[in-house]
Amino acid sequence: MSTNSINPIWPILGGIFVIGIGYCIMQFYKKDKLRRKKVVIKTSQLGTQNVNIAGLFSLYLKHFSGTMNSLYDIINGSSELYIAKINFDNLEQIIAARHNEELIKWFSVFTKDRNSWDIVLYKDKATEIMNILMECGIHSHNEKEISWSNESVKKYYKPTSVQLGQICIVEAPYWIYNEEIFEKGLVKAK
Repeated sequence: MSTNSINPIWPILGGIFVIGIGYCIMQFYKKDKLRRKKVVIKTSQLGTQNVNIAGLFSLYLKHFSGTMNSLYDIINGSSELYIAKINFDNLEQIIAARHNEELIKWFSVFTKDRNSWDIVLYKDKATEIMNILMECGIHSHNEKEISWSNESVKKYYKPTSVQLGQICIVEAPYWIYNEEIFEKGLVKAK
C-alpha cells in the first residue's frame, strides 16, 4: 500500500455525515413550518372567538354606554388600581344582568384571577374589551380643544363654569355608534 492512498472508509463516512446534517436541517425546517402553521391556526381561532364575543356584546351594546370613558381612562393610565377594579366590577354587573350564559362564562374566564391583577394587566384587559366594543361599531371622536357651543351639549358634559364660545380642553372623547352619540365626553374650561 502506498502512503498516498486514501482509506475508502473516509469518503463514505463523510457522505453519511453530510446526509445526516442535511436530514437534521430538513427536520428543523419542517418543525418550524409546522410551528408557524399552528400559530396561524391559533390566531384565526382566536379571531373567530372575538367575532363571536363581539356578536354577543353587540346584542347588549346599549347597556355598555357609560363604560367607554372608564375603559379609556384605564388604557391611557389616568386610572388608579382601585378605580380600575371598580370599573371591572361594573362591567361584571352589566354582563351578569344580561343573563347570557355564554357572555358570563367568557367574562369569567377573561377576568380569571382578577384579584391579583396589577394596573398593567387591567390596562391590557381594558384594551381588549375596548377593541371588542369598537369591533361592534363604536368609535371615539377625538378632539384636543373645542369652542363651547349649543352643539357641544349633545357631545360633552358641561362644566358649570363654561360659557358659549369659551375654549374647552377635552379630557375624554365622546363616543359614536350608528352616527349617534353613544356616550358623552368630558371637557374643562381652558
